[in-house]
Amino acid sequence: MSNLEAQPEETVCAAGPGTAGAVEVLEPREVPLGGLRGMPVRRTLPQRGRSLIGAWCFLDHYGPDDVAESGGMQVRAHPHTGL
Repeated sequence: MSNLEAQPEETVCAAGPGTAGAVEVLEPREVPLGGLRGMPVRRTLPQRGRSLIGAWCFLDHYGPDDVAESGGMQVRAHPHTGL
């Protein structure tokens, strides 16, 4: 999601009175995207502790990367393409 505002208002996400545990920070784990020889990404979702979030919902972070040197993301063919 992009925010095009030059000076957006800051929103602080924190538990406060009456919100007991309303904010949970999920820690990402490093996974090889595309198998053992794949490129590494930091995956926040899915997580075992959040089983109500579907298995096909991914939140990955890739980079920083010097695309002039690496050519950018190199993702191999996915076995579920075309389902």
